[in-house]
Amino acid sequence: LDKGTKALKNFGYSQTENLNLSNALGVDASTEEMASAFSVFSNGGTYHKPRYVSSLEFSDHSVKTIEDTKHQALRPSTAFTITSMLQGVPSSLGTMINSDLSGQGIHAGAKTGTVGYDSSLGMGSLASDVWTVAYTKSVAFAVWQGYDKPNENGIDELAIYNARQDMYKDLMTHFAQGKDNSDWVAPN
Repeated sequence: LDKGTKALKNFGYSQTENLNLSNALGVDASTEEMASAFSVFSNGGTYHKPRYVSSLEFSDHSVKTIEDTKHQALRPSTAFTITSMLQGVPSSLGTMINSDLSGQGIHAGAKTGTVGYDSSLGMGSLASDVWTVAYTKSVAFAVWQGYDKPNENGIDELAIYNARQDMYKDLMTHFAQGKDNSDWVAPN
């Protein structure tokens, strides 16, 4: 549990108090935390703290650069191996079978997730939350779909399945424009 908590901190996860073994199946994380954590895989194992501003220009034309805060979160070889596996998600063998963009020159890794209801609530196969995290060498994003009040309504996973893939393809195609979308190369 200590090693897992340390790994979560290395990946920028902020809520590391009171974790237990069941958190290996999932933790409450913001889309920002998910995107920045998964970007570690695309960056050869380096974590970059999210930032929204890279510089400020003042009225006197002076510029203040906002430095990138980063650290090595895992070995480059581990990041490459995980990326190789996650590239299978948006493919004919993954959970996003109609989402392979490599033919368009966009090489990406992705992970999808579904949170089901407790069986005692009688919601059947409905999901309370669904999410997707995706990345290329240059961009990472996360999308959450769900309800503000848990245990109400429910998402029909079959109905959202195609919408999830369409959203991924639209966002990735847009964000990837003019960026390095080449495939990863194994580190030495």
